[in-house]
Amino acid sequence: MRCELGKRKLKPAGAVDLKTTGMSPARGHRVIEIATVRISGAGPGEAFHSMIDCGRKVTPGARQVHGISEAMFAGQPEPVLVFDYFRQFIGGDLYLVPGETEALRLHRALDDARAVGKIWLKISDRNATL
Repeated sequence: MRCELGKRKLKPAGAVDLKTTGMSPARGHRVIEIATVRISGAGPGEAFHSMIDCGRKVTPGARQVHGISEAMFAGQPEPVLVFDYFRQFIGGDLYLVPGETEALRLHRALDDARAVGKIWLKISDRNATL
């Protein structure tokens, strides 16, 4: 399936955003929230969102950026289950991940994924007119 945007043909795509317990996987920081939004020529569409109970504490710096505490993800699905559902949702589509600066400015994963999708559509549309 392909979608049209201007004169440019685009493969189905999406945007994904993650929130973590901190900035260093080497120090044991893990994903605590994931969200993704499918993107088409009509704009952001179907979404997937989940909190994740990774069994880790959130660093004070990460909590200050995204506002997520351990209480908010306690009892949520474990990473292996969430990432299995995530893989099923995305299938073979191309997915975009916002850079660190965008992630630090925005606060919640689903809103971030939608924002990245809208930006990607604008960039694609602009490139199609060049």
